[in-house]
Amino acid sequence: MRLAAPLLLCLIMPLAADEGTWLVNQFPAEAVKQKYNFDATAAFLGHLQSSAVRIAGGSGAFLSGEGLILTNQHLIASCLAKLSDPQHDYVKNGFNASTREAELPCTGLDASVLTAVEDVTKQVKAAANDKTPAAQALEQRNAASARIEQQCAEKARNRCAVVKLYSGGRYDLYQYKTYSDIRLVFAPENDLAFFGRTRDSITYLRYGLDIAFLRAYENGRPAATPGFLKWSREGVKEGDLIFSFGNPAPTMRLATSAQLTFYRDTQLPLTVSRLRARIKLLGEFAAQSQKNLEAAEPALNALLARYKTSAGMLIGLRDDRLVTRKTVFEGKIRRAVLGDSKLGAEANKVWDDVATAYKSWAPFEKAYQLLEQDPAPGSSLFAMARQIVRGAGLESVQAAPASSDVLETELLAEYLEELKGLGE
Repeated sequence: MRLAAPLLLCLIMPLAADEGTWLVNQFPAEAVKQKYNFDATAAFLGHLQSSAVRIAGGSGAFLSGEGLILTNQHLIASCLAKLSDPQHDYVKNGFNASTREAELPCTGLDASVLTAVEDVTKQVKAAANDKTPAAQALEQRNAASARIEQQCAEKARNRCAVVKLYSGGRYDLYQYKTYSDIRLVFAPENDLAFFGRTRDSITYLRYGLDIAFLRAYENGRPAATPGFLKWSREGVKEGDLIFSFGNPAPTMRLATSAQLTFYRDTQLPLTVSRLRARIKLLGEFAAQSQKNLEAAEPALNALLARYKTSAGMLIGLRDDRLVTRKTVFEGKIRRAVLGDSKLGAEANKVWDDVATAYKSWAPFEKAYQLLEQDPAPGSSLFAMARQIVRGAGLESVQAAPASSDVLETELLAEYLEELKGLGE
């Protein structure tokens, strides 16, 4: 849902398994109040919004009025690597600034806070009418979005982005305050941050201290951040109402039951199987020596994170209740569409078209994954080679981290064995 919302709220009620994900400006406050007797006021939601930080493609939160940020250690791995030198391996041994002056700059790392949301659907959609050909309409609406972003940036002096929601059903204009001077305060040693992940990225995840503290600066001084979360010494108790917020990963909220079935039976089993094979290979290689472990660890951590996500999705989809619930919900929508004189049977065909498309695509999924979507997982050199072969100049190809020739050979050999399975 990256296109749908840079900031979300997720409500979790232990034992009741009552959860949901909402945009901050579309939070069902009245329903929450009726069900849980909690008043999620505009001030409360605004406070969460001003406390939330988007950083390195992930999430964080301000914990003080002087720019202190809590986030994940894995999100700032590149900062730790850049700051390291022969005398200080901050990735392996961690870092702790004893004073403000000892905080180290994370060059190239930004932190953004969502400051305002505005509905600009009418302005964007006005750029093309219903009779405009689809490709032309998309181009015109993209151009309108770009103009709105530029006007916003010139007026507000913030970073602005038009976010497409519900496949173009709605467009919101987001404004961000961006902090470009981010400094490292604390990061644990890698063994503690990723405890147990080389063995099992799901079971042991809760025991790893995958955290980091950073600080945002402005004009050489700690940034004034009045929106922040206070640290609780008591912690969460059973039965507490919990709100989680941040920069979300993609969701499948708009997927049809046919799509969910495809993910469950075709796409995800293949993805999980391929990742599992690489994790096994990397784990065996890493166990042979400390040098091997250091060479394999970046790729292993990345693949374990992907495996955790994919396996979790597959586990959820294999719960028949989920797909059944989606099918029932879909049936209600289809009946409503049929009963609408402006939509009727023609619009109702959309679900059948989607089902036919995924059924037709299923036989090609394996070849697509292997050849295009995710070739040679874990191999840095293959990714660089493909960029070059496809026309990227050498100057634009991102250098791969130092790797082991032996490891790259094993990863490429694993990939070639996969390709043999495709036949001619």
